[in-house]
Amino acid sequence: MPELANIPDYTERGAFMKKLLPVFVFLISVLLLSSCAAESEQETTEANSLSVISSDSSLDGLQIVSVSSFSGVFTEDGEDRDVADVSAVTVYNPTEKTLQYGEITETFSDGTEYVYKFSTITPGETLEVCEYNASAYREIDSGTSWSGSSIAFFLTEPELHNDILSFSGADNILNVTNNSSEDVFGDIKVYYKNCLNGAAVGGITYCKTISGDILSGETVQVTAGHYSADECIIMYTEIIDTEV
Repeated sequence: MPELANIPDYTERGAFMKKLLPVFVFLISVLLLSSCAAESEQETTEANSLSVISSDSSLDGLQIVSVSSFSGVFTEDGEDRDVADVSAVTVYNPTEKTLQYGEITETFSDGTEYVYKFSTITPGETLEVCEYNASAYREIDSGTSWSGSSIAFFLTEPELHNDILSFSGADNILNVTNNSSEDVFGDIKVYYKNCLNGAAVGGITYCKTISGDILSGETVQVTAGHYSADECIIMYTEIIDTEV
């Protein structure tokens, strides 16, 4: 009688596969969880990223990330009047330099131009700016284009000098204190912007000059138009040494 070929014992293999089944289930679960985690991380990243409307080369690295309707106090021309449904853009500065000044022109397909003027955007920050003439909000059309002009960044990064100076005040009152052990000689220029929830808003940057020296420990109080301790943020200061 010829020998029978070696026939696999499917009963034993079935038992072996049953032992492996939990391992397979575990591996599949790990893969699914990893996939879900990766998808969740991607969604979070996308949610935190800014949607760029325009990054035209004329903007010198600046990006327009939103266009919206603004209603509230219009500060762009210093008149502080109430407006409704005015066009506004949010400008993002992704560079490592503080923007000093810039202008953006929004041109619609019918040739209408909106101009946005703005100043002092620190690196990594956004700034909402109303159309300079308080023009009514219009939705972007397929032919809308953007261009920048007069874009200028500080050659040397501005400073707060908060190791020397501190600030306080009230409506239209600014107090500047010399906290250092040395007298400050010369004029001090204080640059400030309107703010909302601690973030600067509006294109305009105000400047107040404190003339004369401030002795160590001394506080000087001046009248500063548009300043409010609760609604303004100090952007930077300049100490101009007048000693020869």
